[in-house]
Amino acid sequence: PARRYVLSSQGQSSLGNDYLDIASLALRQLQAVAGDEAVRQFAVDRFSEMEARYAPEIEQAGPDITARARALSAALSRDGFVASAAEIPAKAPLPAALSSVQLCQGHCPIQQLAAQFPVFCDVETEVFARLVGVDVRRLSTLARGGHVCTTHIPTGRLAAGGSHVPRTATASLVEVNNHQQERP
Repeated sequence: PARRYVLSSQGQSSLGNDYLDIASLALRQLQAVAGDEAVRQFAVDRFSEMEARYAPEIEQAGPDITARARALSAALSRDGFVASAAEIPAKAPLPAALSSVQLCQGHCPIQQLAAQFPVFCDVETEVFARLVGVDVRRLSTLARGGHVCTTHIPTGRLAAGGSHVPRTATASLVEVNNHQQERP
């Protein structure tokens, strides 16, 4: 299609956010009993399964960051995130090193939960950075009122050490900026 559409909140609900009340209650209780770090660890555990499933496919895309971002988009779409990856080339007089891919997700199965516990968005962003091998920046999220979840992935930049970092690299080589634009 010439245009892409995103789901309304009713559409988001119909695709799956069941058990929101019980999940919210459980996470609030976990936070009260064990603290914020326990909630973060819960999010890390939740996304580690996703990372493990996506890693082989993204590795097959090779070292090219754009190819890795497209592979990530395809994996996310198969899981119902309605993802797309749009290449944003740097135009003269800007250097090619400023080129990027904009990864968008039109559906979030935990949108309302992530609105209450933004650490889920933060951890997902960290996973994306490790999978593609460069630092990424989360520009907006559905949970914070954005039209879509948008992640900026620089493609003209080399990771630490002068080459693109493969999935097996340590997380210390990947910097994640969790700054998010929010609606006023």
